[in-house]
Amino acid sequence: MRNIMGFVGAIVIGFTLVAFFLLDFERLAIHWWALFFLLLSELVFFGGLISIPSMRGERNKVFLRAGLGTALFLYFAATAITVISFTWFFSINLNHFILIQLAIVAFFGVVSVLMLSFSRRIAAVDQKSRDAVSETEAKRGGF
Repeated sequence: MRNIMGFVGAIVIGFTLVAFFLLDFERLAIHWWALFFLLLSELVFFGGLISIPSMRGERNKVFLRAGLGTALFLYFAATAITVISFTWFFSINLNHFILIQLAIVAFFGVVSVLMLSFSRRIAAVDQKSRDAVSETEAKRGGF
């Protein structure tokens, strides 16, 4: 699965680069920044999807895969939507665009850290519950 995600990620990043350089439009500073933030979001999205299964430690894997995978996709989608809308449809100041992109990065960075923290907490609570059930079964003599 990791190889497939890496291959798909390489294709998407390659397509983004090829499309950027083959499309015929005047490339302003905002377009170069948009390319940077879009490539960053693609790298984070596919890199995160590749690295989630190999994360070690006491974490709730189901919560981590679902929560962090969704957060990574939403980060990629939010970046793509703002890049497309603010570079093609709206006239915006370059500094405002960069500020919006940095706010998106910061927001989803905080969400990702919270997902990692919650997955550890859920794993600890699950382990405590399993230990309590095992202890109760041992006192009763099992099933």
